Amino acid sequence: MNENNINLASAHIFDAINFTDPLVQQICLEHWDFDHDGIFSYYDASLVCYLEDVFQGTPITSFPELKYFTSLGKDTPDEESTARMIDDRQFMNCRHLKEITLPQQIASIGDYCFFGCESLQQVTLSDDRLDYCPHNAFLDCIALKNVMNPSKTKLYFVNASELCDGHYTVPEGITDIGTECFARMKDLHSITLPASLRFIGMSACMETSLEQVIIPPNCYAIDCWAFENCVSLKKVHLPSSCAIQEEVFIGCHKLLTVRYEPNKEYL
Repeated sequence: MNENNINLASAHIFDAINFTDPLVQQICLEHWDFDHDGIFSYYDASLVCYLEDVFQGTPITSFPELKYFTSLGKDTPDEESTARMIDDRQFMNCRHLKEITLPQQIASIGDYCFFGCESLQQVTLSDDRLDYCPHNAFLDCIALKNVMNPSKTKLYFVNASELCDGHYTVPEGITDIGTECFARMKDLHSITLPASLRFIGMSACMETSLEQVIIPPNCYAIDCWAFENCVSLKKVHLPSSCAIQEEVFIGCHKLLTVRYEPNKEYL
């Protein structure tokens, strides 16, 4: 059975979770041992709707067991909810945290959720539903290279340390660049986008130092403010079928040419 897709209905839901980090287990027992039996079980985890900042600033090191918190983001465990959120600042300044696995059906990560988690190396998503992930969620996560969905088709976050002389090559197979993925990366001067790319998300490259962008032919849409305030941007090549949302290039004062292939230019 895939650990990321454990079926709690068929598991021994009252068995104790075997935590990787004893401190995580201690915190969970202190706050959510609902039947007061001294055991934090899969059932207890499934009843937790809010983390209530209890992990914020603690020296936890590993939390793959968060995937068992299947009601996280709901108002009640019984609520039918298909799109949920990890709240703002939940793991802020957990400076020793190295790995974490998010539950299924998490659709968004809150602002500054992992801010200051300087040891964080791996964020594992349990499914492909994540839709919104602000760049500030991983601010100062200096050990984290990137964040992708399990099928490696969506790119949510790239660390500035992954740039090579101001350039970044988005891996082939990526179809979506997420909201604020490269936002405010002042050292990003050029980017290579893969042929697989189909969508560029809201504010994806805002306030970068890009000078030229070539959008591949299969990209069908660019969302609002994707290149907002890219003050060095001079030239953009677009496929003729690509839909441009409002204010994609607002604040790009040096932009002289937007070319729709084959060769039609709009100044």
